[in-house]
Amino acid sequence: MEEVPFVSEGTKSTATVTAKTDYDYGTLTCTGSNSVGMQREPCVYTVITA
Repeated sequence: MEEVPFVSEGTKSTATVTAKTDYDYGTLTCTGSNSVGMQREPCVYTVITA
């Protein structure tokens, strides 16, 4: 799975994804961690054509 570059500012992280080919659409997941621990379930986004 390819890792997407992201920027973190305080409690917020932002990743910008641009679909350029048909293969770039599908499921995008993310996880996070902090002083309490690792996120149990990943965030799941479905990238579709507009």
